[in-house]
Amino acid sequence: MLNRLTRASTQHKGTTVSADFDRDTARLRVIENGAVLFEWFPPHSWSMISMAAGTSKWGFHPGEKELVAVLREVLSRRPWIETVKTN
Repeated sequence: MLNRLTRASTQHKGTTVSADFDRDTARLRVIENGAVLFEWFPPHSWSMISMAAGTSKWGFHPGEKELVAVLREVLSRRPWIETVKTN
């Protein structure tokens, strides 16, 4: 099985955050500085992409544009994530 990843990355408050989608398994990961923050498998990975990408026509294989939307969605909830990590 080939490992075909689609990846999008961004800088956020001095750290690198990226989203990887594996086309063979449909696994979606959000990674910050090499550490996996979130990992979803179907159908949850597809749901997350659909929620974040809205009306985009991505089918079952999202592109960089859809993964950037996932990153925006995750980062928009970042204060909540940091609160949970400190408790």
